[in-house]
Amino acid sequence: MYLNYLESEILTPPTTTMASFFKNQKNLLDHNSMLSFLRIFCEKYGFSNATYFSVILPSYFVGDDVLITTYSEEWVSHYFLMDYKYIDPVLSAGNTKLLPFNWCQIPERLPGTKKFFGTASDFGISNQGMTVPIRGADGEVCMFSVNADYNCKDWDKYCKEIEADLIHIALLFHTLAMPIFCPKISSQIRDLSRREKETLFWAAKGKTAWETAQILGLTERTVSFYSTAASKKLNAVSKTHAVAKALKARII
Repeated sequence: MYLNYLESEILTPPTTTMASFFKNQKNLLDHNSMLSFLRIFCEKYGFSNATYFSVILPSYFVGDDVLITTYSEEWVSHYFLMDYKYIDPVLSAGNTKLLPFNWCQIPERLPGTKKFFGTASDFGISNQGMTVPIRGADGEVCMFSVNADYNCKDWDKYCKEIEADLIHIALLFHTLAMPIFCPKISSQIRDLSRREKETLFWAAKGKTAWETAQILGLTERTVSFYSTAASKKLNAVSKTHAVAKALKARII
């Protein structure tokens, strides 16, 4: 049973579990559709905001953080402008915990905790929240968080009621998000040829196309051809980017 609060009144609890509600949603295929889901999710279960955020990406992925959040653009922009990722007490706590935690459990003595939550409050964000840390099979660490503008007593009671379902929906959301935003590089490189791997290998060693051509007994033009082909297969924007992806995926 869930408690929904609106203007301090307890509404009729929804009969649909969070997991069932998630499974009933269709076409969660990209950032916009998943964000829309989070907004509906918040409205249905009485949350002010919900966020899915990657703290550590899979070892095979080279790219930007994955962030899907209902927080305002003003807060998100301020958050990254001030590099709050490195001092956010919620992220710090999530990195050391395996189980969901109520934000009330974060010690106020931690450096910057009061200041961080005070700044968040200036943007209309409550310090009553709950986070589910997620540690995936590919080494990724992500967090699914919700927060609400309730008093501490009501929020603590609500957290105890929803904990099991929130874990479930966080894992379901993560399982869906990872293939969309962090596709396994192995599927992108299954057709990478021996020569393409060799050109990336020597590029990683700092060799120019001409030097690689001398080593492999090819023309410089042929080496450039292989480098370009490898970059396309790795969905890389440059040879340097392709080398970085190949190194992280341990294919060279």
